[in-house]
Amino acid sequence: MSHQLKREYLIAIRKRYLESSHSKKSLILDEFCEVCDYARKYAIAILNGHIEPAGPRPRGRQVRYGLDVVYHMVRLWNAMGRPGSTKFRAAIPEWLEYDEILQGIDDDILRLKLTAVSRAQIDRILRSYRVGPQVGLSATRNTANSRHFRSRIPIQAKDWNVTAPGQQTQGDTVAHCGDSLHGKFANSLTVTDIFSGWTENRGLWGKASARVIEAMRDIEATLPFRLLGFKSDSGSEFMNHELHAYFRENRPELPVQFTRGRFHLS
Repeated sequence: MSHQLKREYLIAIRKRYLESSHSKKSLILDEFCEVCDYARKYAIAILNGHIEPAGPRPRGRQVRYGLDVVYHMVRLWNAMGRPGSTKFRAAIPEWLEYDEILQGIDDDILRLKLTAVSRAQIDRILRSYRVGPQVGLSATRNTANSRHFRSRIPIQAKDWNVTAPGQQTQGDTVAHCGDSLHGKFANSLTVTDIFSGWTENRGLWGKASARVIEAMRDIEATLPFRLLGFKSDSGSEFMNHELHAYFRENRPELPVQFTRGRFHLS
């Protein structure tokens, strides 16, 4: 029976129910429970006018997480640096132990909901709070010259045979351009030794080969071990004659072994 028909039926019998004797009320009540599928105590409260029957359940997905959960989820997400939903979900329990705001709130249900939220639900909740491109920008570019030159640089898929510091390092650049690649912007060059984890970072204005070589020269002067191997991606800042010559100049007996990863842009 629809909600509208239940309302009409209630209006038709309520006055008769209130004016009837105890025995007749029991009969009317039995019929009302049977027709509307109500529990007896719930039906008595409706017939006596203490409550009104609940309206129809709204269609669609029911709201499980209220504004309080959304507020703290967005706040934690921003505090973590806006990570992806998978990493964010994994980090929430750790952050709940040290978050000063949540420490001052005595609400175990709120904490339970924050830790129980799924990755898909996180994406739905945070969708309207994401600003800018949803996919990271790639500043890795290659030119006709770099595409031709990279055929001279051997591919090394894995670093399984590294046994000493300096034997294999990996270098990469990151563009600090915000959400646009237009114009000039700063870059950072990161070089990490695979064996020891020793990492050096240098700032670059642009990614011209001369600036990369200058940064590499400064990094080599800082390393506590000799640079013997260097691997990069196929970006034009690495795939050029200048950097290749730098790794061989003044060290003919033990040049730096220059390799590249399997991934490259077409």
